[in-house]
Amino acid sequence: MSPSRTPRTSRTPSPSPSSPDSTDARSVARAIRRESLRATLALGGGYLAQACSSAELLAVLYCDVLRLGKPLALPAARLGGPEAALGGGRHNGQADEGSDRFLIGSCHYAMAVYSALAACGRLDPSALGLLGESGWNMELVASAASPGYETTTGSLGQTLSCACGCAHASRLLGRERRVFCLATDGELDEGQMWEAIQAAGARRLDNLVLAVDVNRQQAEGWTEDISPLEPLGRRLEDFGWAVARVDGHDVDALRAAFATEHAGRPLCVLCDTDPARGIPAMADVVPCHFVHVTDELRPRLQADLDALSRTPVAACSEGGEPLAPRA
Repeated sequence: MSPSRTPRTSRTPSPSPSSPDSTDARSVARAIRRESLRATLALGGGYLAQACSSAELLAVLYCDVLRLGKPLALPAARLGGPEAALGGGRHNGQADEGSDRFLIGSCHYAMAVYSALAACGRLDPSALGLLGESGWNMELVASAASPGYETTTGSLGQTLSCACGCAHASRLLGRERRVFCLATDGELDEGQMWEAIQAAGARRLDNLVLAVDVNRQQAEGWTEDISPLEPLGRRLEDFGWAVARVDGHDVDALRAAFATEHAGRPLCVLCDTDPARGIPAMADVVPCHFVHVTDELRPRLQADLDALSRTPVAACSEGGEPLAPRA
């Protein structure tokens, strides 16, 4: 059955959080799922499994781990205009020597990233109503102009290589900046990723942190059926990385993982996740790279949205605490 689309007015996001000083990663994760589901229903489809799997990971990064510039709730920007030309990284605040760099290599996580930024005061919530609109930087498949993004993303964008370069440059300049990169297990099919992993290990870039959403699915099905990656942790350790593997939906475990001591080694946090977590209707859909909202699926997803909308959402603070000190 073909997807059905609701009127544009239904894409109005929830009111912005009323408690900007609260640090509640669990509530922000709920907001990520809620707003991603709202957009999926309005558009008739969306990258919803990615929001289900990464919600807690993004929430913990933005609420508890990353040291970023002050949130400014910037609006959406028209493509080709001067604001979009400044790049999506401006939503992470003005960079300085004490702030972290966050490069996102997962272009299909755009809905989840935008929702996280809005919940954390880094994107005007009204921008969520423009998601997928032609001519705006609120793209379903993110580019370097999209909020939160700095590179043309996905494996072809070589984002982990960019992160390695940023980490290496920071070291050469004597800066204390940490560089974080978000990737997925599907991206690890690409040889470019492993070249970057090898280079980071060889250079002992202990100011680099790679977070991997191991949701076990990719565009054409389950990762295990297409190109098995395990034992992933041991492979990364063989390249000279420190590895922490956790339940990617356990907020406390995620916080502890990002605090792992890794002196002299880059750190990879492997987050085992469920691409249907938090939205029960998705359990019968995954593995699914892009969810098409059929007439049969719509009422079930709407019921899930109604349930997610019944709990208020708190906002993130400006940034997290430093990782464990490195020798």
